[in-house]
Amino acid sequence: MDTATDLVELFALQPRVSLEDYASPAAFTARHRALAAKVDALRARDASGHPRAPALVVWPESVGAPLLFLGHMHRVRQSTSLQGALKRVRLSEAWGCGMPGATSGRRR
Repeated sequence: MDTATDLVELFALQPRVSLEDYASPAAFTARHRALAAKVDALRARDASGHPRAPALVVWPESVGAPLLFLGHMHRVRQSTSLQGALKRVRLSEAWGCGMPGATSGRRR
């Protein structure tokens, strides 16, 4: 085993996320690029500043699930659970329009 070529840096992320991270594709991209930059800053480097080995960064699969909320923030902001938010999105898409009362703060 040639350790110079067999090394891989492994990073497992468990980011703290907020609803605002899913407000738009740009917000999601900015948040996760910032996380990737933090990982890059932690990488082992040689004297010239180049990474010593390739890296693999792993995000939890659940990070992608709330992407369903893109375009629906006004509908899900008052939801108190993931299931409740998903129900609001599903109903609004099934009806093909905004969900009555979704932005008023009233619970349905």
